[in-house]
Amino acid sequence: RRFNRQDNRAARVLLEEALGHDPSFAAAWSLLAWTHLNDAKAGWSPSAEVSLEQGAALCEKSLTLDDGQADVHAFLGAIRLHQRRFEEAEEMGRRAVELGPNVADALAFLGMVLTYTGKPEEACSLIDKAMRFSPFYPDWYMGILGISYRLIGRYDDAIRIDQERLNRSPENIFSDFRLAALHEELGRHEEAQRCIAEAMRKNPDASLRQVRACEPFQDTEELERYLDILGRAGLPD
Repeated sequence: RRFNRQDNRAARVLLEEALGHDPSFAAAWSLLAWTHLNDAKAGWSPSAEVSLEQGAALCEKSLTLDDGQADVHAFLGAIRLHQRRFEEAEEMGRRAVELGPNVADALAFLGMVLTYTGKPEEACSLIDKAMRFSPFYPDWYMGILGISYRLIGRYDDAIRIDQERLNRSPENIFSDFRLAALHEELGRHEEAQRCIAEAMRKNPDASLRQVRACEPFQDTEELERYLDILGRAGLPD
């Protein structure tokens, strides 16, 4: 949940150890899938496509053991989203909420899917609900909420939530990107450049190509607009 490379690897080692003790532990298979999704989103693996396929296979394994888990449907929905299989992603996300209407992660993952598939207002409502159900929520909830706020024009709220996210997780470059885009759109070019420079300090390999791979907008025009804004703020190709 800290979403950094070192902890993601540590989580994978522990989950593999757990499965060595109990191969029928369905939830461990799906959590292992989440580590592969993180690899794909953050560019920590040689091939995002392969990581997503590995994650999907692990979710399917988990479902063969217990198809009533809300979490595994939510994880698989997120993977399908990043594979750009949008209808399946929403179907899995809604199934997760049907199975676990009080499961915060299920609500948040559906919110993620809806954010990227053009339903940001509904996504905001789901994320707000997830935050109430899980007051000690992980910072990625804030990241999804920030995107939704930007898409519906609530720029001040988007800046506030992404800045708060950085206060909690200073190494998260995705909020640097989103803050850069927000400031650039508001005409604060120097501030946008500062955010890009900060992202590049954390990850010298950060690029528009990376952002394109990890921001699965169904509306390709929205994605291109976002990339154009980041390019104007100084993010290299």
